Amino acid sequence: PTLNLEYLCSLSTSILDAMYCIHEAPAPQDLGKVIKKVDKRNIPPHPLSLLDCYVIGYYVVNSGPVLGRLDCISCRVDERGMAKMALPRDSTGRVCFSLVVSLNLSHNPISDPGLEHIVSAMGGNHSLRFLDLESCHITSKGVEHLAEVLKTDHTLLVLNLSNNSIGNSGARHLAITLCVNSTLSRLLLCGCNIGEEGASELAQALLNDTSHLQILDIGCNFIGPSSQ
Repeated sequence: PTLNLEYLCSLSTSILDAMYCIHEAPAPQDLGKVIKKVDKRNIPPHPLSLLDCYVIGYYVVNSGPVLGRLDCISCRVDERGMAKMALPRDSTGRVCFSLVVSLNLSHNPISDPGLEHIVSAMGGNHSLRFLDLESCHITSKGVEHLAEVLKTDHTLLVLNLSNNSIGNSGARHLAITLCVNSTLSRLLLCGCNIGEEGASELAQALLNDTSHLQILDIGCNFIGPSSQ
C-alpha cells in the first residue's frame, strides 16, 4: 500500500477534527475510508496541521506490518509535525518512520530536531530502504547523527540529502560512514555547499573495499579541479 500525502493534505481539517473527537485515536478502517475519498486531481498541497500529522502516524502504525511508501512532499511539516507523527506506536513500540519501505519528506522544514525522530526510529531498521530528505533545512549537526546510525544500518539503499547546507563537515561524517556501511548504493548530495575538502574525503571513502556505493551525486557544489 501507498499513502501519498500530497493528496491526503488536501483533506478538510474539520474531517480529521471530527474523527479525532469521535475516537481517542481514529480507527484505521475509518481513516482508510476518508483517504479513499480524497480528490486526486491536481490540488496544490496545503500545510498539514499537527493533528493531521498525528493521524498520519496513527494510520501508518495500524495499516499493517509495513507500508510500501509514505510521500509527504511540500506539506510544511516542521519539527513539531515530525514529533506528532512519531507519537503513535505499534505493539512493539515502533513509530511510523520505521514501518515504511520508502519515505519521502522532501521540501519540508523538518530541520535537525525533526530529523532526530527519524534517526531514533532507524535503530534496528529492517524496513526503510529509500529516504528522501531533499530541501529539509538539515545541517551538518543533523547529518552527524544520521551518519552515526547508518554505520550499523544494513537496510537503507538510497539517501537523498540534496539542497541541504551540510557543508564539508557533513560530507566528512558521511565519508566516515561510507567506510563501514556496506548497504547504501546511492547517495545524492547535490547543492549541499560541499567544497574541495569534503569532496576529497568522499572520494577517498569510495576507494574503501567496504563501500558498495554505486552512485554519488555531488553536483552544484563548490568543487575545484583538484577534487574532480
